[in-house]
Amino acid sequence: MTGAALEVLVWTKLNDATGVYYPDALGALNEAQRLFALLTLSLEKTAVYPLAAATLSYNLLGGLADFLLPRRIYNSQGRQLRPATIAELQALDANWRSSPGIPTRYTLRGFDWLAVYPQPPSADTLTIVYAQCPALLTAAAGSPMRAASQYALANYAAYALRAPEGGQEQAKFKGCFEEFLAEAKRTADLVRMRNRDGGFETAGPFELERVK
Repeated sequence: MTGAALEVLVWTKLNDATGVYYPDALGALNEAQRLFALLTLSLEKTAVYPLAAATLSYNLLGGLADFLLPRRIYNSQGRQLRPATIAELQALDANWRSSPGIPTRYTLRGFDWLAVYPQPPSADTLTIVYAQCPALLTAAAGSPMRAASQYALANYAAYALRAPEGGQEQAKFKGCFEEFLAEAKRTADLVRMRNRDGGFETAGPFELERVK
């Protein structure tokens, strides 16, 4: 569905046919879509990322504007890099910040800062398979989520718009939020199953049973 169609769905749930009382339905839908993508990691994308010679770290969002989280990273020889903490890299090599070689490990801080170890002595590349943050919904643009998930976005948006009112008005829409979480769990389970079948991971990023 397009953003405009999802807005109408939200307004219908709120008994506000033309959006007079809740004009920011699209903003709530975008909030829902970003949260859904984070909880499920259901959108995945592959990109080739350039590495400069003898360079330790990179701000990924400068080159990958829709980057959310790494799923798998491969060096130019096709070898998968292992994730590590800064403490682990320091224990492995006291000079890890300036050690030349083909990258075999990486560390990530926040949603942007990536460091590789060792650092290639000349220009090189990484192939990054990453969870993608969806583009902002607009009235004309459609959501990349599957159909069932799009209805879950409308449920979250309806809840988010009524929650600030508190009391009974918030309580009336608690079920919408719970339906959103239930669909997020179903989708996360599908993503986890797919990745397990591919031998990529053994556990998902969030235990959605405990979110509530």
